[in-house]
Amino acid sequence: MSDKDYTCDTCSTALPSDRARVHCRICPDYDLCADCHVIESVSGTHSVEHDYEVYIRDMDRPALVKAKSIVTSRSLDSNSKVLEATKTSEEPPLAPLGVPSASPASGASARESASASAGTCLDVAASEAYWGQLLAPTKTPSPIFSRLITAVFAHFDAVSAGVLQPSEFCALMFASGYTVEQFPPLKVSTNDSASPADLHDMDAWLANWIQSFPLDHRMATREFPPPPPIEPVNGRIRMRDQLLHALMYPEAPIVPNGQPLLSRLGLEQYFLHLLLHDPGSLSSRVNHLLGALPRLSDPETSLPFETQLIPRSCFPLLADPEAEEKKRMLERHRMDEEQRLREARLQAEHHSNMMIMQAMRNAAGGWRIDRDGNRYYEEGY
Repeated sequence: MSDKDYTCDTCSTALPSDRARVHCRICPDYDLCADCHVIESVSGTHSVEHDYEVYIRDMDRPALVKAKSIVTSRSLDSNSKVLEATKTSEEPPLAPLGVPSASPASGASARESASASAGTCLDVAASEAYWGQLLAPTKTPSPIFSRLITAVFAHFDAVSAGVLQPSEFCALMFASGYTVEQFPPLKVSTNDSASPADLHDMDAWLANWIQSFPLDHRMATREFPPPPPIEPVNGRIRMRDQLLHALMYPEAPIVPNGQPLLSRLGLEQYFLHLLLHDPGSLSSRVNHLLGALPRLSDPETSLPFETQLIPRSCFPLLADPEAEEKKRMLERHRMDEEQRLREARLQAEHHSNMMIMQAMRNAAGGWRIDRDGNRYYEEGY
């Protein structure tokens, strides 16, 4: 097997000799590229907890491979990786590697590429140190994560209104990698010819979604631009032109206080909710979002954030047990409340039906039987 046959088991990218290769010491024949290793994108039964080795080509001596053996201990004390043992050994490549000698003409460019890949892989610790743990001990966003959320909010708050319009929030969700199936309002927000009724439906869906958390927001009345004026013909406006104009530009319905506007606090509450309940998903969403945006600036220093790639280890490893228990309690309370309302509705319907039946019997009249079993005749109305 030549080393061109090595591929990343997550993204299927080829791993030639000029790229770093992360080899799992637990899973059989499992390799990752540097990029997937940094964002902890894995597949199959592989786990980020597994020990691994990083194989990097020494371009000064192409026949040799530098191997760093890295033991992870995230489950011991914190959610960060610790280099318990790091060793650098120069030895001939293992049989599966089959590394060919690099040609002198391509040595310089290959050395630069190998250096870049190795830097990407081995600089994760620097990114971890910069971002730190995004969840503070008080179960709130860390200061730097809160500032990042502020920078993201400011980017999408196009008119600096202090709130995100539904279209602006949908743009944020789209940049985070959500699809129409995962977030239905995107179907309307990305349609420039959406009707007023569609926009109202989008507002109603978003309002229910925001209130289900709940997230800090305020409600407003959606305004629509006025239709273009009717063009007069020979100095007058004809009746048929008025009719056609009314058909082409029907009056937009008004829904008072039907448009939800998300505040910066509401956006932070949303990120915190994912941080506590689904940190793995938040890691993917945030990195997708930051990859789609230009370099953001730290609102505290007005300088760009040093990196817009946040390692998975900066997020909690698992969902917060207390938050999950609170979520389950709220879900049980919601289900109990729905059951109570359902029973009350059925009881009200039963009572209404009995009243209707009694009224029909009273109207018809006829023989009746009282509680003691005595028959009697009752006149109808």
